[in-house]
Amino acid sequence: MQIILCILNVVFAIGIFAWPLGAFSSIFFFDAPGSMSNPLTIGLAISVLGYPIPAIFGNLAFWANRKKENNLELIKMTLVSGIGYFCVLLSWGLLSLICNGKFAC
Repeated sequence: MQIILCILNVVFAIGIFAWPLGAFSSIFFFDAPGSMSNPLTIGLAISVLGYPIPAIFGNLAFWANRKKENNLELIKMTLVSGIGYFCVLLSWGLLSLICNGKFAC
């Protein structure tokens, strides 16, 4: 179980390197007229800008306590690492479903 959690945390940590690209592209979410008033677009931008925060804290906590904690605590730390990515995917999915992939609807 710990090997799977280690792999997941490494994947979440590597995903942080893509953050500058996402942060730069998030300014273009608001180019379309009416996109500033769309709460789904605002939520997507906030989740893209903030996803490294739980990934960093979750990874630091996981790797610092990997030998001391039981599996349930390590699962919780891994979930903290992945919650930022989940928020991005959830916001993007809702925007695709409700607004047909358009930033202004």
